[in-house]
Amino acid sequence: MSDFVERTSVPGDGFTLESPLFHVTQVVDSVDRARDVFERLFRRPIREGDYKQGRWALFTRVGDALVEAMIPDMPAAGMRRFVDRFGSHWHSLGWYVDGIDALAETLLAHDVNLVDGQWKPLDRPPVPRRTVEGSERDDGLPEGWWSAVFWTQLRAGHDIHGLHEFCQPMTKHQLARWAGAEPLADDPLTVRGTSHLTTVVADRTTAANMWSEVLGGRMAGEKDNELLGARSAFVVMGGDPGVTLEFAEPNTSGPAQVELDACGVSILYSTTFLVDDLAKVRAHLSAQDFPIELEQRAQLVTDPTATAVRYGFADSPLQLL
Repeated sequence: MSDFVERTSVPGDGFTLESPLFHVTQVVDSVDRARDVFERLFRRPIREGDYKQGRWALFTRVGDALVEAMIPDMPAAGMRRFVDRFGSHWHSLGWYVDGIDALAETLLAHDVNLVDGQWKPLDRPPVPRRTVEGSERDDGLPEGWWSAVFWTQLRAGHDIHGLHEFCQPMTKHQLARWAGAEPLADDPLTVRGTSHLTTVVADRTTAANMWSEVLGGRMAGEKDNELLGARSAFVVMGGDPGVTLEFAEPNTSGPAQVELDACGVSILYSTTFLVDDLAKVRAHLSAQDFPIELEQRAQLVTDPTATAVRYGFADSPLQLL
């Protein structure tokens, strides 16, 4: 994989979502724990973000993904409430978007609750803009590298099935500058790229329709997910390979149902990476004392009690109907 990541887009009604993702975010309860997991699991360079709005941030690059750990320390703040409610958990997907006001208008028309970059309710466009002030930072990144941003919320019937951040950028990050070059010659996980992102939902059809019919994705099929005890619908955002979203609706009393019962809302469950050598992944996890929670022949999922969130690893591309 080269340092340049080609982006493709998904056109909606006056807006465009781009792929690959801007970032995948988890919220965890400890800076030290987040750094320890990143160092031992991924063995990639770690970038520390600025402390702002009552939270710390760590970033590491894994294939084509920028994985972000947010560590809130301000009582009663939004992310602090999240970790108090769910514990350390995957939080949201971050998307680059062109036409952010049109996207906000579309989502509001579908009764989706939105908040702006200051976590204030957003009930009509335009989305508040941010202006660049002062000179560039020492690392060459502009002070304000997005012009507008908003978030969805976790409110059943008023969300888009999971938390999502939509950002209209001034400048886009380059992964190599942010978190080191790829591929790593000695990568113990043999990561090729992101396979798919799984959200546990009560109704896979409603979720998939939102992302295909409203947000412009492509329905890619359905299949049983025996590992989770679910029937899943898949939507691809962007071109080839795009971003593959899995919406897993429980059909047994298995892990998906357990997660849905525990959280009470549709929520991002796991991020799965496509790898070259699953046996090497197993050996690395064992050597670093990261237990496996779920496993079948071609896929495994880490135990979040050790890795803070669930990371999946699969050695075969998804075979969709």
